[in-house]
Amino acid sequence: MSNRVAYKVDFKYSNKIELLDTMLSVYSITYLKTPLSYREKEVLREYILNGFSSKTKKAIKASLKIKDSNLNTLNYKLKQKGFLLNHPTNQKQKELNTDLTRIRDVFMNDEEGLQKLFIINTIKI
Repeated sequence: MSNRVAYKVDFKYSNKIELLDTMLSVYSITYLKTPLSYREKEVLREYILNGFSSKTKKAIKASLKIKDSNLNTLNYKLKQKGFLLNHPTNQKQKELNTDLTRIRDVFMNDEEGLQKLFIINTIKI
């Protein structure tokens, strides 16, 4: 039987974008042990909010003022880091990893009255 101790911080946010950016930062630091770059976070956030599609990719290129090659490089880096996975039936498509899908499902829905928790379990190795 192990003893458990918890520390809680209330995170106050003004909109979904701020919440998602914070979740991505915390997740990337705990999962990758390295932060996402600003551009990687922007691209990943768009995929989480709008799905991986040609329409989303076009919007990303316009908002970040980048070319196809730059977006392809960012997508490659996100895939190498484990955030994006190959689509099972379409080589040109990607999908979010399971953790990001859960984060989206939990934190981006608008259900009122739910207390949402993001728990980081610390494990000494």
